[in-house]
Amino acid sequence: MTRTLHPVARSGAGLVNPEMHPEEVPAAGTKGTSREQIQEEVLDLKSCVGNIEHHLSNMQGQLDSI
Repeated sequence: MTRTLHPVARSGAGLVNPEMHPEEVPAAGTKGTSREQIQEEVLDLKSCVGNIEHHLSNMQGQLDSI
C-alpha cells in the first residue's frame, strides 16, 4: 500500500533530521494537520529512507563484484 504524504511532510522531507524522534516533530500549525499525522509521516519517511539505503547497499555489493 502506497501512502500519499501530506504536503508539509513532502516539502520538508529533505529538512527532517534523521536522528529526530517522532515526538520531537513540531506541530505544523496547518489547519487540519495533527501532530500525530506528522509523526506518522516522519516514521514513514524514515522507513522509506531505510529501504533505499538497503537497496543502494545491495547495488554497491553487485558493483563491487563486477
